[in-house]
Amino acid sequence: SQYFRNELSNIPSISLLDLGDKKCGIVSFYSDQKKCTEIRAFLETNQIHVSTPGRTGNPVLFDQCGISQLVRASVHYFNTKEEIDKMVDLLKTFLRA
Repeated sequence: SQYFRNELSNIPSISLLDLGDKKCGIVSFYSDQKKCTEIRAFLETNQIHVSTPGRTGNPVLFDQCGISQLVRASVHYFNTKEEIDKMVDLLKTFLRA
Protein backbone atom coordinates (compact mmCIF):
# COMPACT_ATOMS: atom_id res chain seq x y z
CA SER A 1 0.00 0.00 0.00
CA GLN A 2 2.93 2.35 0.57
CA TYR A 3 4.03 1.92 -3.04
CA PHE A 4 0.46 2.74 -4.13
CA ARG A 5 0.40 5.85 -1.93
CA ASN A 6 3.72 6.99 -3.35
CA GLU A 7 2.48 6.57 -6.91
CA LEU A 8 -0.80 8.37 -6.20
CA SER A 9 1.08 11.26 -4.61
CA ASN A 10 2.69 11.87 -8.02
CA ILE A 11 -0.69 12.65 -9.59
CA PRO A 12 -1.25 16.41 -9.07
CA SER A 13 -5.06 16.28 -8.93
CA ILE A 14 -5.18 13.50 -6.30
CA SER A 15 -5.12 14.15 -2.58
CA LEU A 16 -4.43 11.30 -0.18
CA LEU A 17 -6.58 11.11 2.92
CA ASP A 18 -4.71 8.55 5.01
CA LEU A 19 -4.01 10.02 8.41
CA GLY A 20 -1.92 8.70 11.27
CA ASP A 21 1.53 7.22 11.61
CA LYS A 22 0.57 3.60 10.94
CA LYS A 23 -0.98 2.93 7.55
CA CYS A 24 -2.91 -0.16 6.54
CA GLY A 25 -3.80 -1.63 3.17
CA ILE A 26 -6.77 0.71 2.74
CA VAL A 27 -5.85 3.79 0.70
CA SER A 28 -8.29 6.71 0.66
CA PHE A 29 -8.08 9.59 -1.81
CA TYR A 30 -10.08 12.07 -3.88
CA SER A 31 -9.53 14.22 -6.94
CA ASP A 32 -10.38 17.85 -7.45
CA GLN A 33 -11.05 17.11 -11.16
CA LYS A 34 -13.64 14.32 -11.07
CA LYS A 35 -16.34 13.13 -8.72
CA CYS A 36 -15.36 10.06 -6.76
CA THR A 37 -18.34 8.16 -8.13
CA GLU A 38 -17.07 8.91 -11.67
CA ILE A 39 -13.63 7.59 -10.74
CA ARG A 40 -15.18 4.42 -9.30
CA ALA A 41 -17.33 3.87 -12.40
CA PHE A 42 -14.35 4.36 -14.71
CA LEU A 43 -12.16 1.97 -12.75
CA GLU A 44 -14.91 -0.65 -12.65
CA THR A 45 -15.12 -0.58 -16.47
CA ASN A 46 -11.46 -1.67 -16.29
CA GLN A 47 -12.13 -4.45 -13.75
CA ILE A 48 -10.69 -2.49 -10.82
CA HIS A 49 -12.96 -2.40 -7.81
CA VAL A 50 -12.93 0.44 -5.31
CA SER A 51 -15.60 1.87 -3.05
CA THR A 52 -16.92 5.37 -2.50
CA PRO A 53 -18.27 5.33 1.04
CA GLY A 54 -20.31 8.25 2.21
CA ARG A 55 -19.79 10.49 5.20
CA THR A 56 -21.61 8.11 7.53
CA GLY A 57 -18.75 5.62 7.11
CA ASN A 58 -16.24 7.98 8.75
CA PRO A 59 -17.71 11.35 9.72
CA VAL A 60 -14.58 12.33 11.66
CA LEU A 61 -12.37 12.00 8.56
CA PHE A 62 -14.88 13.82 6.36
CA ASP A 63 -15.14 16.70 8.84
CA GLN A 64 -11.41 16.79 9.58
CA CYS A 65 -10.49 16.93 5.89
CA GLY A 66 -13.44 19.07 4.80
CA ILE A 67 -14.52 16.61 2.12
CA SER A 68 -17.85 15.31 0.88
CA GLN A 69 -16.59 12.24 -0.99
CA LEU A 70 -13.64 9.86 -1.29
CA VAL A 71 -12.42 6.78 -3.11
CA ARG A 72 -11.24 3.85 -1.03
CA ALA A 73 -8.97 1.17 -2.50
CA SER A 74 -7.88 -1.92 -0.58
CA VAL A 75 -4.45 -3.23 -1.46
CA HIS A 76 -3.83 -6.86 -0.46
CA TYR A 77 -0.73 -9.03 -0.23
CA PHE A 78 -1.64 -10.72 -3.50
CA ASN A 79 -1.83 -7.50 -5.53
CA THR A 80 1.16 -7.13 -7.81
CA LYS A 81 3.15 -4.02 -8.64
CA GLU A 82 1.87 -4.36 -12.20
CA GLU A 83 -1.75 -4.23 -11.01
CA ILE A 84 -1.05 -1.12 -8.97
CA ASP A 85 0.77 0.47 -11.90
CA LYS A 86 -2.23 -0.30 -14.15
CA MET A 87 -4.59 1.47 -11.75
CA VAL A 88 -2.28 4.47 -11.43
CA ASP A 89 -1.92 4.70 -15.22
CA LEU A 90 -5.69 4.50 -15.66
CA LEU A 91 -6.20 7.24 -13.10
CA LYS A 92 -3.64 9.47 -14.82
CA THR A 93 -5.39 8.96 -18.16
CA PHE A 94 -8.89 9.50 -16.76
CA LEU A 95 -7.97 12.60 -14.78
CA ARG A 96 -6.32 14.20 -17.81
CA ALA A 97 -9.49 13.75 -19.87
